Amino acid sequence: MATSIVTVSKSNYPDTLSKGLGLNRLFGTIAIGAGTYLTNGLPVVFSGISPASSGDVAFVVLTSIAGNIYTYDPVNKTIRVYSAYATEYTNGATIGAGITGDTIYFAADINKC
Repeated sequence: MATSIVTVSKSNYPDTLSKGLGLNRLFGTIAIGAGTYLTNGLPVVFSGISPASSGDVAFVVLTSIAGNIYTYDPVNKTIRVYSAYATEYTNGATIGAGITGDTIYFAADINKC
């Protein structure tokens, strides 16, 4: 089975500027497709969803409607997925319907270029 694909979609909220901090704040949703998990998480790319998203990611908050646990790993530029018991999925594990069917909201601070 192929690796799960992460799709990032920007919401219709306007991009906001954090004045003095050199950051743009974006809001939207993330969908995780069926497939397998990788060591260090699933690759995610925020650039290209908005002109304000062309810099490096400074900070991301992820919220699950289904109660799953997701974190952004800035070193590997991935989303890490955890079970209900806060145990990270292992390399090659199949991403189940509880993850692929989840609605994941994000707020991301992107460094301005």
